Amino acid sequence: MRIGESNNIKDIAPILANVFMQDFVLTESLLCEYQKYYHSKQEKLGLLYNYLNNQMSDYEIISIKKNDQLLTMVINDLNYCLMAEDIAREKNLEAEIQNVLFPCIFTFQGIKHYSISEVGENGELTEISDYSVISNPQILFDQLIYIDKDTIELGISLWKYIGKTGKNFLLLITANNFEVLETQIEQFNKLVNGNISNL
Repeated sequence: MRIGESNNIKDIAPILANVFMQDFVLTESLLCEYQKYYHSKQEKLGLLYNYLNNQMSDYEIISIKKNDQLLTMVINDLNYCLMAEDIAREKNLEAEIQNVLFPCIFTFQGIKHYSISEVGENGELTEISDYSVISNPQILFDQLIYIDKDTIELGISLWKYIGKTGKNFLLLITANNFEVLETQIEQFNKLVNGNISNL
């Protein structure tokens, strides 16, 4: 099923269901079927293909902003953070890069659905009323729910520490189109070339 056709994660994003439901079993056949689907969409996904399929696990979302039909999600690329730490350690520049971010910007155009929800023990979704309570969450896993020439549907499981404990949330997006801007590469090159003051 697609987003809007059900209010249960087992129907919409079964690949992510076991993140939220202890009793849900992600079978090997379901996972293999999904992997075949995902890899068959490489051309349509373009650059986004390099980030989905759990390649952004533990990445922090710096910001999510929705304006009319436009949704912008900025993530901090963990791979570049780790490479930068290695270089900084070699050059004794750890202090200089402590707060440096390596942002990659995902822009979704023609937004048809955008929600962040809690997931009940039976898989039912309850949209949260205040998205600010989970600012700067971590990405855990993702699922490409659907894609064609003028639609993309994504499910992303988020983790956020709230108080002394953490909690999982489900982000759902339906859009007509998307773009990926890899600004983290330019930021990293500045570090490699010694332009620390420009970071």
